[in-house]
Amino acid sequence: MNFETIINDSVNFTRDTLLGNPIRWLIFILLGLPGGLLPFVLNFKDMSSRAAFDWKLVHWDQVIVLVFLMIVGSLFLSGYIVRIYRGAAIPPEFNHWAGMLLDGIKMCIVWLIWMLPAIILMLAALATLFGAMSGGAKSAAGLGLLVLMLILMLASLAMMLVACIFGTIGAVRFARTGSVLEGANYREILATIERIGWWSYILAGIIIFVIAIIFSIVSGILSLIPFIGWVLDLAIAPLMSVLGARFLSLVYDAGMPPVPAGTPLTPDN
Repeated sequence: MNFETIINDSVNFTRDTLLGNPIRWLIFILLGLPGGLLPFVLNFKDMSSRAAFDWKLVHWDQVIVLVFLMIVGSLFLSGYIVRIYRGAAIPPEFNHWAGMLLDGIKMCIVWLIWMLPAIILMLAALATLFGAMSGGAKSAAGLGLLVLMLILMLASLAMMLVACIFGTIGAVRFARTGSVLEGANYREILATIERIGWWSYILAGIIIFVIAIIFSIVSGILSLIPFIGWVLDLAIAPLMSVLGARFLSLVYDAGMPPVPAGTPLTPDN
């Protein structure tokens, strides 16, 4: 796998998607705007400056509206990412919004399927912690529950790692096939990873993780700029979203079996 080619392609695709069409970039920003405004409504600094934290100061009506809009916006953005995952050489448009919303919902279902075991283990760990605190952490039973809680937490983290490894390919596979069940098809996903090569796939994960860390650092620095920092943060967020989606799409392509000559193209080849 030629990572230099994949990274260059991803950068060029991101440039064409956003810089090549400022309207698409603006739509990205607008869909992420509710999340950017939420910290201003939840002004924890003012609320915590008092003698006691006062939840009555929270404008719950505004919070509910922003959270709802944030969820809807994230579903549309997920639907757009699905279109990038499909592997088209030309950046997709923001159109056919109902279909894009449905794709976003399906994408969330795919990820929920993969993350569900980790979520269940995490909830079990929290329930165990609550039991240990209620029964006294210094008692024998309490110490036993704390040990069990640590085991459950570690198991949850391990399952999250497994979910990320298989869910990433599963998400792209869902985009290519249009089937949520195919997005959770363990055997086919494992076969795709094996064709990519485990070391190549792990290296790809490390590369995209490092890129994400760099973006996070830049985003954090920009967010510290008074008055306009949060706007700049919103503006650069689409860069990572598009670049990451294109990068993973190309990594997936590296694990696809060769198409015999004369075979009609389908969404998955």
